[in-house]
Amino acid sequence: MSQTSTTTLSHGANEPSQYFTTTSQTVVSSTLRVSTPRSASRDPSFDRMTEKAPTPKMSEGEQAAAPVEHLNIKVTDNNNEVFFKIKRSTPLKKLMDAFCERQGKQQATVRFLFDGTRVRPDDTPDTLDMADGDTLEVHQEQIGG
Repeated sequence: MSQTSTTTLSHGANEPSQYFTTTSQTVVSSTLRVSTPRSASRDPSFDRMTEKAPTPKMSEGEQAAAPVEHLNIKVTDNNNEVFFKIKRSTPLKKLMDAFCERQGKQQATVRFLFDGTRVRPDDTPDTLDMADGDTLEVHQEQIGG
């Protein structure tokens, strides 16, 4: 223990500075005595009372969806680009219907592609592993060669 308090803690000329140093050391050691048994032996009921509530665990699909709930999807045909903001779990049929309605086309006359693969109406951005800003291409449906 340092004795820096020996000259600054004296209240009067008659009191020895050693008294305050001893008192200071007693207080410090008392503090140590109080804290030592507390950390050495804990009451198990104390641990039960202070435990945090368990964090609800999310499935892998929820963990992947947690960072971005909505996606901005660009839908392009020959002349137009239309942007849609949809949830990851929304069937792409809604997007396909909305695009066709805006462009005045029937859904049976066009096909939607994502990364070169045809998009089915029941697909979702999650099932196709789409990311924010991805593009769906719209092509005229052709029969034959």
